[in-house]
Amino acid sequence: MKAQTQPTQSAVAARLGSSHGYRFDGDTVFINASFVADAGADQGRSWSLRLVAGTDALAGHVITEVALPPLSELTGAVENYEVAAGALYPAAQGFHLITLALVARDTAGNVELHDTFTYELSQSFAQPRLAGAIGFWFESDTELVLDVDQIENHRADDNLSGTLSLEVWALDHAYAGGQFEGQPVAGALLGELAGGRLWTPAAMHLRATKPAAGSHLVVMLREWNGAAYVTRDFVSFAPAPVAAPVATSVSESKSAAVVETPAAAPVVGPVAVAPTSMVSKAVESVKTALAAVVTAASEPSKAKSQSTDKSKASKAPVAAKAEKPAAKSKKKSK
Repeated sequence: MKAQTQPTQSAVAARLGSSHGYRFDGDTVFINASFVADAGADQGRSWSLRLVAGTDALAGHVITEVALPPLSELTGAVENYEVAAGALYPAAQGFHLITLALVARDTAGNVELHDTFTYELSQSFAQPRLAGAIGFWFESDTELVLDVDQIENHRADDNLSGTLSLEVWALDHAYAGGQFEGQPVAGALLGELAGGRLWTPAAMHLRATKPAAGSHLVVMLREWNGAAYVTRDFVSFAPAPVAAPVATSVSESKSAAVVETPAAAPVVGPVAVAPTSMVSKAVESVKTALAAVVTAASEPSKAKSQSTDKSKASKAPVAAKAEKPAAKSKKKSK
């Protein structure tokens, strides 16, 4: 079905031919197309193909845009023009209609939209993602506690992720995915996660830079794709409050639905070092339990209860979850 978006600057000088399409393979997209161009279509113009997630070729999420040779060299070709390019998929989960657009720029750099085609089959992208409740709060102006229930990789079992990073950013506008500019607040490298696996990380105490009041705060899950870190999922929060020592206000997540991981799926711990203060507290807890056992030896009537306490203490995780704030953002199904 043809999209009805009109060119922004001039009359249509070229159109997509009857044959065109695309194919995704990992972080690469393969595009083929034929073209029909008017005489003089190349004068003062440079042409490109743009692939967009959504139906708006000008405002939708740009998966890729590739420069074309002069159309006069392509319209007489017997076969379609084919090209492979890096693909930047939309962050978060969900289904997207895909639009192919024929775009031109004049000598002043103004964008002209000459033709578009929206494919009927929608696409979803299997990417690492956040799941459950996500929250963070400031312990001080230089320390942030980041608490994420789960990180999941729903790709195929043999599809190992790139290095994953959890990051908190302060932006001057609400984030909807894609490219962004802002102030980094805190972050942690987690390592690689195998396909079909999940992490249940402990709360992380991170060095942080306090954001300016009114900033839009975003927790992002980002992945190294071999060339750069790209955003795979995110949760947006309400603008930062005015210089409060602890920030707990949250808003509903704009990310997509959570798919429950089968109970039998193994749980893999992230590559994260527990804060020294948390380790010290756990060690002190074990010491206390051992001291109780020694006391129990001289008080037989208390031996049973003290032994139970010892068992509980020995099973306490070293990097236990920190106490969470009352308000956290929880990912909802769309």
